[in-house]
Amino acid sequence: MTPNVNFHLAEMVLFSTLPEGAKKKHYSLPLAEANLDHGLANLIYFFLSATEAERQEGIKWYASTFFETVELAKLYHLPVDQVIDVIAALSPQLRWSENIYSAEVVIRYFLAGSFVPSYTEYLSGAKKLLELSQGINLPIDANVTGINKLKALWLLQGQKWALHGPKVEAFADNIHRFEDSNRVTVDSHAISAWFGCVVPQSVTVTPSFMAIIEADYRKLAALFGVSPLEGQAIVWIVKRRMSGADIRKGQDKKLDPWIDPAR
Repeated sequence: MTPNVNFHLAEMVLFSTLPEGAKKKHYSLPLAEANLDHGLANLIYFFLSATEAERQEGIKWYASTFFETVELAKLYHLPVDQVIDVIAALSPQLRWSENIYSAEVVIRYFLAGSFVPSYTEYLSGAKKLLELSQGINLPIDANVTGINKLKALWLLQGQKWALHGPKVEAFADNIHRFEDSNRVTVDSHAISAWFGCVVPQSVTVTPSFMAIIEADYRKLAALFGVSPLEGQAIVWIVKRRMSGADIRKGQDKKLDPWIDPAR
C-alpha cells in the first residue's frame, strides 16, 4: 500500500536558496532544519520511482558487491575483509566502477613492494596524515585523495584502525555483513537524496543531522519491508539513473589482466 505522504522533490525549493559554492561544501543548519519535514518523503519519492529491475538490483547490490570482492581477494591472494576495507577507505567521492579500479591499483602497488610511509610516524604524532601521504608515488586516474590512498595501504599492512569514519565503516559493514547488517551508508548520494536533489553534490552535514538522515532511511526500509541497506541502495540506483550517471557506464576504467608473480 502506498503511504499517504506529501511527495516533495526539494531540489528547486532548497537548492535555489544556496549560492553556487555552498552546494559543494556544507549544508547550513537552517537548510537542514527546513528539510526535516520533507527528508523521508524525498526518500519515498526516489524509492517509489524505482522500476522493478532497479528494485531487484538494489536488493541484491550489497550481496553482489560482496561476491565481487571475494573474486578480487582470490585474484590477489588477500583476505576478503581486507579487500572490503580497502574499497571502503577509497570510496568517498568515487563512482563504484572507479572504486573497484582504484582498489586494484592500490593493491597492485602494494603487492609490487612499493614504498609505503610508516604508520608508526603517524601514531607517534611525529607526522600528519597529509605530510605522509605526499610521499606516495601512486597516480590513480580517479578522484582519490592521497590520504585515502595512504589509509588503504595501511589497511593492506593489517592496520584495521586505518578505516575510520561513520560512512566508510558503515559501507564496509554493509558489504561484509550484507545479510544482517543494520547500518546505513550515509554518503553524499544518500544525503543529497534526503534533500531531494537528483544532481550529484559534494555535501556534508553535522553529526546530529547525519543521525536524523540515517533514521529516515531506517523508516523507509520499515515502510516497504526491506533492510536499511537495501533501501539505501535502491534510492541510490534511482538517483543515479535520474542524474544520467547510467549513461556513463560504458566509460568504466579497466586494468590490464593481472599476472600473478607467484606463478
